[in-house]
Amino acid sequence: MADPEAIFDELDFCKDGAVTQGELELVDILNHHLPLDIDHSDARVQALFAKLDLDGNKAICKEEFVEKWETIVECMPHLGQENFSERLKKLFHRSGPLEAPLYAKGGVSTFFHKPLYGRAGERPSADCVFFGCPFDAGSTYRSGLRFGPKKIREVSQMLLTDSSNDYASWMDRNFGKMKIFDAGDCAPTPFDLITAVGQIYVFTKVLWNTSKKLVAIGGDHTLSWSFLAAARDKNGGKPVPIIHFDAHLDTGDEYLGSKLSHGTALGRAGAGGCIDFEKSTHIGIRGISCGPGLQEKSDKLGYRTITMDEFDKIGPEGAASLTKERIGDDPCIIIFDLDVMDTSDCPGVGFPTPGGMRNRQLMTFLRELRGLNIMGGNVVEYTPDYDPTDSTAMMASQAAYEIMALALDNVDPEN
Repeated sequence: MADPEAIFDELDFCKDGAVTQGELELVDILNHHLPLDIDHSDARVQALFAKLDLDGNKAICKEEFVEKWETIVECMPHLGQENFSERLKKLFHRSGPLEAPLYAKGGVSTFFHKPLYGRAGERPSADCVFFGCPFDAGSTYRSGLRFGPKKIREVSQMLLTDSSNDYASWMDRNFGKMKIFDAGDCAPTPFDLITAVGQIYVFTKVLWNTSKKLVAIGGDHTLSWSFLAAARDKNGGKPVPIIHFDAHLDTGDEYLGSKLSHGTALGRAGAGGCIDFEKSTHIGIRGISCGPGLQEKSDKLGYRTITMDEFDKIGPEGAASLTKERIGDDPCIIIFDLDVMDTSDCPGVGFPTPGGMRNRQLMTFLRELRGLNIMGGNVVEYTPDYDPTDSTAMMASQAAYEIMALALDNVDPEN
């Protein structure tokens, strides 16, 4: 007979005394390990969580878990199986996978020369943490995105040569004395998408336990599902508004017959209750493969779409104003897919689409977002093999820095 208290302790990946919806999602994925079952998983977990979370605080404490054990096992009978603990520990770890793929290993190069963050359980409190996600099993066309974080780290060291004199002139802020770290790479398995998104989620959630802000650098857009699930948990279980830079909506339920890919990352995150649609905005949409059905669905959910044509008419300042007005004071996330950029400026992307944003337009837009309550964000879809002069890596690196600066603008370095 399984011990519900012991099972609770194992599901409390971050050791913060609670089990969240995201952690239950991992357990459900573990038991129903089929991509086509994802739709049912969303409904199953949300229904179960509603039965458990009677006080509405978006977290299940040990007492609630033990009290509702029979209900939990009825929905998730695998929790009571003898090999459950072994299966769980094999797939999900507090610090990410125990064995990193070769491409995730290397020297001590870090983003912007920031110090390494150390091991889970031994980390100090941080103002902001960068981490890499060398993963591309969800990509459609150009593989090699798994090598992106390494190249972006390399280029970032050229953009900021002295970490102690980390000054952003456009906002007159010096971040050199703030607690900013590089947590290294989350290195999910390259062989199994469903296991991988769970590993990325755990790695991200653990970092948000000790850091006020997070910036993830991929890797393909699939990273966004895991990142937003962790952001939802960080936001007290409530969905978060997103500012989504992309040539494509990526909100579909299925792409090329698959429920999970870089083309459905936001669809999966939305179905899991991670995104506040009514306050979210897509910027730069122009992909000819979107189709009217996908756009109509996005509109019906509540997203605001600023196409590239509209962006040209109203400019970066106008687009930023519309975006900020929708979000207000709510904590929000920036999702930056590099294929929003024009191929002449940024050729090294996973799904290149001509006619995009230019570097200066992006910089102006991002800086106009100042004043928002930004939790962090991610930079995805960089492919070094198609970036002969590192121009895309420079933009990726600069965008990651801008997200960090925006996120830290409301953080007091003394606290």
